[in-house]
Amino acid sequence: MVPSPDRRGWGAPGEVGLSIVNRPDGVRFAINAAIADLVATLLDLTELAGYDLIPGQCWGYAKRKIAGTNVWSTHAWGLAVDLNAPSNGRGGQGDIPDHVVDMWENNGFEWGGMWLHTDPMHFEFMGTPADARAITARLRDFLTPAPAQPAPTTEENDMRMIIDTRDQTVWLFGCGNAKSLGGAPEQYRRLLALGIPVTEDDGLLVDFLRH
Repeated sequence: MVPSPDRRGWGAPGEVGLSIVNRPDGVRFAINAAIADLVATLLDLTELAGYDLIPGQCWGYAKRKIAGTNVWSTHAWGLAVDLNAPSNGRGGQGDIPDHVVDMWENNGFEWGGMWLHTDPMHFEFMGTPADARAITARLRDFLTPAPAQPAPTTEENDMRMIIDTRDQTVWLFGCGNAKSLGGAPEQYRRLLALGIPVTEDDGLLVDFLRH
């Protein structure tokens, strides 16, 4: 059993720093500030994955106990979100697609749809504050576009490529020089993206050793 949030470094229920998730589509709720960026990103990815979030039906922080018990809900630490509550009521399986559930679970959350008494609207963060920072950083790094490649020079565009078909080594010819770029296929794609020809004029891959 996972320790309660107060034993994972989250402090006392109801005594947490909060941030407001405020999406352009009108979805708005408070959440623990330490997971606000993570939750906001996962909400964006949920929409991109094809599951529409409905304003007024998604909830976060609430200083309350689990219904019918004297146990604090993870909502009281701002560590849980409920998505489209009316269509994902307790006791059913709801309508959240499996790939969306997997995405949240792969980023530190547990889904209530697998509990004995199902609560499919509910996702709660299971880690520590340090875990939240690490997962947020990992997800941000994954989603950050690679730096733009510099514009090709005239000299690069004038070069021609020949490929050694035995080991797939790439050779560029131009300006009187030959230059090996190694054999990684990614090199072909990058050069193609720069507008540099990737085959000989006849469209065939050529073994330069035959020439």
